[in-house]
Amino acid sequence: MADIRTALALLEAGALPAARAAAEQARAAAPGRAGPHALLARIAEAEGRPDAAMAAWLEAASRAGDDPQPWREMGRIALRGERFAEAETAFAQAVRRGPRHAATRRALATALVRRGQPAAAVPHLLTAASLGAPAAVLVEAGDLAWQARDRRKAVAIWTLATERAPTLSRGWERLARGRHALGLRDAAADAAATVADLEPTAAHLRLHGLMAMEAGRFDAARAAFETHLAKEPDDPATAWALAVCVPVVCASSEEEHAVLARYDADLARVAALHVANPDDARWPDAVQTAFPLHYLADDHTERQAVHGRLVTAACAGLPPPPRGPRVDPRVHVVIVSAYLRDHTVHRLFTGWARALDRTLFRVTALACPSRTDDGTEAAAAAVDHFDRLPSALPDALAVVAAAAPDVLLFPELGMDPHALRIASHRLAPVQAVAWGHPMTTGLPSIDLFLSSAAMEPGGDWTHERRVDLPGLGVHVAPCSAPDAPRTRAQLGLPAARTVLLSVQTLAKYRARADALHARIARAAPDALLVFVADPRPPVTAAFRARMEQAFAAAGLELDSHVRILPRQDDIGWRSLLLAGDLFLDSPDWSGGNTTLEALALGLPVLAFPGRTMRGRHSLGIVREAGLPACLSPDTEAAWVDTAAALARDPQARAKLRRAVQAAAPRIFGDRRGTRALEETLLEALRRSGAASGSALPPII
Repeated sequence: MADIRTALALLEAGALPAARAAAEQARAAAPGRAGPHALLARIAEAEGRPDAAMAAWLEAASRAGDDPQPWREMGRIALRGERFAEAETAFAQAVRRGPRHAATRRALATALVRRGQPAAAVPHLLTAASLGAPAAVLVEAGDLAWQARDRRKAVAIWTLATERAPTLSRGWERLARGRHALGLRDAAADAAATVADLEPTAAHLRLHGLMAMEAGRFDAARAAFETHLAKEPDDPATAWALAVCVPVVCASSEEEHAVLARYDADLARVAALHVANPDDARWPDAVQTAFPLHYLADDHTERQAVHGRLVTAACAGLPPPPRGPRVDPRVHVVIVSAYLRDHTVHRLFTGWARALDRTLFRVTALACPSRTDDGTEAAAAAVDHFDRLPSALPDALAVVAAAAPDVLLFPELGMDPHALRIASHRLAPVQAVAWGHPMTTGLPSIDLFLSSAAMEPGGDWTHERRVDLPGLGVHVAPCSAPDAPRTRAQLGLPAARTVLLSVQTLAKYRARADALHARIARAAPDALLVFVADPRPPVTAAFRARMEQAFAAAGLELDSHVRILPRQDDIGWRSLLLAGDLFLDSPDWSGGNTTLEALALGLPVLAFPGRTMRGRHSLGIVREAGLPACLSPDTEAAWVDTAAALARDPQARAKLRRAVQAAAPRIFGDRRGTRALEETLLEALRRSGAASGSALPPII
């Protein structure tokens, strides 16, 4: 024992050779004891000999029985030396001998993470937290569960962290982002509001604003953005987010006009900020779409021009990426979209990719960052090459340019900001947009707007050269009925009443449409008007409150005539179409894919006489199907009268249903639009070559 005490004193004094001699004497005197070996291990480590230290600790461990300390020390040395497999083994042995030691659990978790096993590390951090480790350890455990792609578990762990430490802002921030990724918009907005209250930094305020906006809490979102801008008035992303923080369901037409005026002023503020700070590197990522705005008012042509110029200016600072080499003599069509998944855009436009003549065209699809599903697989199968774009704009531009597109085709522009940023650059001789978002882009870089002749109102409403493809312009396949459709009772609908489906997204129903629905209800009191709730409860509540006023003004009680169903899954949606008696088009912004699905399942659709292209989707579809009975005369009053008359007349509806079942096949699989698209793209390429003087790609 005297030798050990002497060795310890010498070690503390830095006299390492003398300490080693004393420790070796202690080992010789008591070779079966762990203490001298542990001391030799500490001396070897102090001498900078980690291998010798590890060997000495192993000797100590062999004599220490169930004492976990030698194993902890071996793990510590191995971890410091980035020998992660050895560290994992050592800490695992220490945990086996001392399972209630929180620090060892955390150290083992670190070793597992460094070995690429985040999921295996999570239980050890949870145990450490249960043994008294701070709540920040739970946040770390949630991070690792997220890294291991167990998102629900991560959110559950972050929830536990905030319950244990309600003032831990990092836990609330993680919880907000995790809930958002799971589609829990309300809960995400609640968590974001909490973190903004705890630490009202600019980043937290912006997070609160974005989450609140997505949850439909527009007043709270605007307040958060404005508070952020008071702290950082030159932040372009927040200024642009404030501009597009638009309530999609307004209480009245007067409120619509006020919202539009406020948007104009807010976007002018963004434009002024760009003039003042054009070289700010944050501008490309600041770009927002104006999509929510388009649910309001009829003519946005000039607003889109302003927005398009600002998008172009914001993204202009990035250097043009080099174009890749030509690898195929065929015309290369590159499709860029965030909706190459189970989405209306995919259902409407993937048929083009599949049907383009492969002797003339080669087709690549590049998916902007988004979730994936069975629709993604279908989109990939429809093209010659499929890839995913990076989330960073410079990298995404490089990938698109490297593909060397002759034609860059966007099925929509205006819903996804990443696609909009890409589209603002000239990356191909011909750049075109389709009517997946039926609005002019305002981008000088887009040459063609691919419209539908059957839906066109005519007039000059696009900045791009508009091409009216024959018929619907698209090549779509019909949907099929579910194998086991849900009954009316399962859907929450009465068996005996006539069901009139008005099941577009609630944002499509502007204030002036409420009176039309009330008039239908008054003229056909036995009918039930059915809507589907918005995923954002405040939006549904605003819609319901506005409808209540309109029905009360007509002397009607809303709940006697209207049912707002919960959101439906795919089986529920198609079951609803099968359960309905008549599908009512949505005034101002018509149904496209929804109308096609209704007709495919034999449900009569009463088209609304819209004045814009986006207001004439259903009208064009039923015309193309040859269903004059689904067309009312070109007035709103006639549409109301026709809807009420059909609601009261089951024989007329039955006759119309038979006509729909016979006519619907005409609109599916129509290749005229694809053939015209091919001619349009080839002609546009010839024009681009003639205009630029550049060589045209070979056209076989």
